[in-house]
Amino acid sequence: MFADLLIVNIKDGSLIFTVSLWVLAFVVLVVFLLIFGRRITGHFKSDITLKLKLGSVAEVTIKPNYQVKQIAHKVWVELNTRKAGLPIDKDNDVISDIYKSWYELFGEIRTLARDIPASKLNDPNTRKLVELLITTLNEGLRPHLTRWRAKYEWWYEDAISKSKRDELTPQALQSQYPEYKDLVKDMMQINGQLVEYTKEIKKLVDA
Repeated sequence: MFADLLIVNIKDGSLIFTVSLWVLAFVVLVVFLLIFGRRITGHFKSDITLKLKLGSVAEVTIKPNYQVKQIAHKVWVELNTRKAGLPIDKDNDVISDIYKSWYELFGEIRTLARDIPASKLNDPNTRKLVELLITTLNEGLRPHLTRWRAKYEWWYEDAISKSKRDELTPQALQSQYPEYKDLVKDMMQINGQLVEYTKEIKKLVDA
């Protein structure tokens, strides 16, 4: 049987090798495992320690695997395409736009965490990442939005209705908010933490 896998003949002074389909299939399988074995076996870089200041989490160590990378990539894209993972320009950005972006980010990550099949949470590293995402949002981003967003937007809408739109830019109008300095100070602090948070999540994407 095994002799039929590789047949060697001599014809006209040349060696002719005849390889069976079983050998070809084996070679293809080996090549496939070499290319995609990392994904299949889950062998990634060693444990990665994320250092976070957003929320009550200071450090968390996660061992990357395929599922962790997929989740981290989606989160990183959400952070990096919104006014969350990007630095705020307090002189030119509009506060109401920032709040809209943050609120949508909160919803997107919450949906992402909710839609992960429960069976995937049997993996301790996947579960640890999901818990991390929820904790940092609930304890990091939510307190600022709860404290400032509703009362600021109520004031801002009222201020717009009482002023002529062509008299003040949104940036000039928002600076008249009575608690503007305190709001911006808190917002810039959260933004700085979100920027660093985005960099830490990227470590899992690059693992």
